[in-house]
Amino acid sequence: MNRSIHLTRRTNFPEDPIDKIFAQVPCVDQERQKTGLPALINLTIGEPHLSINSAILEDLSNYLDKPASGLAFHYPPLYGSQATLEAISRLYKSYYPQVDFTENEVMISNGATQGLWNAFNILIDEGDEVLAFEPYYSTYEIQVNMLGGKLIKIPTQTDYFKPTGIMLEKAISTHSRAKALILNYPNNPTGIDLTKTVAIEIAQIVQKYSHLSIIIDDVYRELTFKEHITLLDVDPSLKNRCIVINSASKGLIGAPGMRAGMIGANTEWIRKMAAIQAMTVSSVSCLTEQVLIAGINSKLSGSSSYTDWINKSLHEYTYNIKYLSQQLKLAGFNIINGGNGFFILADASFLLGLTVPDTITYQLENANEYYLCNIQQKIGTTVLKNDYDIVSYLLHTAGVALIPGSAFGISETSGYIRFSCAKSLDSIKKATWNIQASIKCIGMRNKHVNN
Repeated sequence: MNRSIHLTRRTNFPEDPIDKIFAQVPCVDQERQKTGLPALINLTIGEPHLSINSAILEDLSNYLDKPASGLAFHYPPLYGSQATLEAISRLYKSYYPQVDFTENEVMISNGATQGLWNAFNILIDEGDEVLAFEPYYSTYEIQVNMLGGKLIKIPTQTDYFKPTGIMLEKAISTHSRAKALILNYPNNPTGIDLTKTVAIEIAQIVQKYSHLSIIIDDVYRELTFKEHITLLDVDPSLKNRCIVINSASKGLIGAPGMRAGMIGANTEWIRKMAAIQAMTVSSVSCLTEQVLIAGINSKLSGSSSYTDWINKSLHEYTYNIKYLSQQLKLAGFNIINGGNGFFILADASFLLGLTVPDTITYQLENANEYYLCNIQQKIGTTVLKNDYDIVSYLLHTAGVALIPGSAFGISETSGYIRFSCAKSLDSIKKATWNIQASIKCIGMRNKHVNN
């Protein structure tokens, strides 16, 4: 008797809106090149566009420049080498001066995403719930669902995505199975950070619920422009209930491809997470460890190479965010003013309900006129009904790739879009020109129809 092979429940999660856009990007770019349109401008991905700190490259080069007889790539320890653990411990002491993460309370992971997976695996059982303020990184929900848990969104949209203690208290009181709270601040995608007042409010509420663990996703902490506050700064006694995740991808090294994540937690939880990691990816590359150590040393020593690099990064992101925000406002968008990181979350709801023109002729940033046809077929709709439709329209007409807000737990009918400012200013200028031209076309089309 023949029986079909059934895959596990863990594989039955909805397609990530981010992945849907990523899958379209190369196809649309190739099509544009074939038809003589300018190359697609990708403002989706959250990775630094600048070269990494030069001191790290020098350190890695010296490491690899050993005589052949002295260079070996052994299996690294599960937690990380002793030198790695010492470096992470020192970094965490710098980050969280009110507490002390010893070398037995930290570990390295294959990026922050691996760190999240480790954390959820030791905390979440079938039926458990995890609380997260809206908006949130889509990976949270997917990983929690894969483990049989459920992510509970704490709505913040009515307060312009700013969290409050009252919101958290209400969520905890109505979700008795809530086992963990995720705090991602500065937030992706808004750039909003916790104020000291709100951090104190949250800490006071969490203290009342001893069964609740806290996952602090702190990967954007280096890309802040004011004092950065975490729960550990306002209530160090919460340390043993916290899992603190950091990364080398953003403002520490700016090297997402190195997959260097860091985790801080109590000794027992670290031991359990190391066991989970051992059964999935084993250890982390010794080259990744070397880069991470070099990056931490460069930062903590106050080296000019790190200072120059981070200052340049912050300057470019600040300018790009300011410029893009101004241009988007001119096009009709409302901007959520977060100010940290390198993203902008923009309200594009003014485009919802507009009829999509099937053909348009318009000028792009290079002053050339272009003709586009079969637009409705390409984006799969005649009317912009949600954020994904808006993103698809701008992808196929303006040639700018963006991420819909629904990828971060925001209602798709709200019409929010995330823009990455981790691009050259020239690319951002071209993108804004093309977006404005594209919006002008759909606006004129609908004005003509209504008249």
